[in-house]
Amino acid sequence: TSAGYKQRVSYLTVPLYFGFRPFKWITLEVGPEVGMLLYAKERPLEGGGSPVTVSKDYERWDYGVNFGFSLHARKYFSFSARYYLGLNDILEAGSRFVEEVPTVNQAEIKNRTIQFSVAFYFLNKG
Repeated sequence: TSAGYKQRVSYLTVPLYFGFRPFKWITLEVGPEVGMLLYAKERPLEGGGSPVTVSKDYERWDYGVNFGFSLHARKYFSFSARYYLGLNDILEAGSRFVEEVPTVNQAEIKNRTIQFSVAFYFLNKG
């Protein structure tokens, strides 16, 4: 939220994972990820109003590193947890956020994501 606005920023991301399996039941994962901005919109918190596109205020590309693990329970089920650590500032240098909010000018805004997943294997012969 910035100055009374709710923002929604969406990226198309492509991760590349390298896995290490120290035991049969766990895989440790690490790797890079690159994302391309699809859109950024904002809407006033009060008074409603239609969303306004603010994509020009954000960097087109985001990049960072992922790390996590997968737990393999039996041969038909697994659970994964991952963390994405963005490495670049996602706001454009001339962004209005930098001009309007003094603290934004002094800080880098980076993406951080936590992901959980559950997988079921239907045709696993292993």
